[in-house]
Amino acid sequence: MLVATNRDLKKRVNEGRFREDLYYRLAVVPLTVPPLRDHREDIPELCALFLEQAARDLKTPPRRITVEAIHTLLSYDFPGNIRELRNLIERACILSAGEQITPENFPVSAPRSPNGVAPRISAEITPAQLADMIPETQNLREFLAALEKAVIQRALKITEGAQAEVARRLGMSRSDLSYKLGKHRIKDSAR
Repeated sequence: MLVATNRDLKKRVNEGRFREDLYYRLAVVPLTVPPLRDHREDIPELCALFLEQAARDLKTPPRRITVEAIHTLLSYDFPGNIRELRNLIERACILSAGEQITPENFPVSAPRSPNGVAPRISAEITPAQLADMIPETQNLREFLAALEKAVIQRALKITEGAQAEVARRLGMSRSDLSYKLGKHRIKDSAR
């Protein structure tokens, strides 16, 4: 028998709000699973898994998820945990018109800090995780250019357009950043 709850049953027993004998009957092997927001580094791999499952269940060609869409999901707190992520991916697969899942396919609003910038995520996506999310048919040059543009735009937004800070954060010179802004046709401010 498997029993799940989002309540601290031991605490409720101590408060007299849950039967102690029932607690010990249920607590043979207690497992504590942290909420998805506490292990965001798993989101890209979970997305890949749920995309495969949705394609199989819906009998549709597999979809791919954009880097921007992953960023949207990484910025969201998931009060519904992994079930909510799975439902969002399935919904996006059903409602999206094209091959790609984009941020517009997700009806979630990312939590914002007081200055209006999405909170920074402490977990990093490894290159291997990112590579696993890219279909084999993806044009590498186009993908890397789109990724570079998205990273620069995000850094500009986070730093409110402070190019010196963007260059420092991204480990490049100001002249390299200036070149890339022109190459990707990115306006020099985050607004």
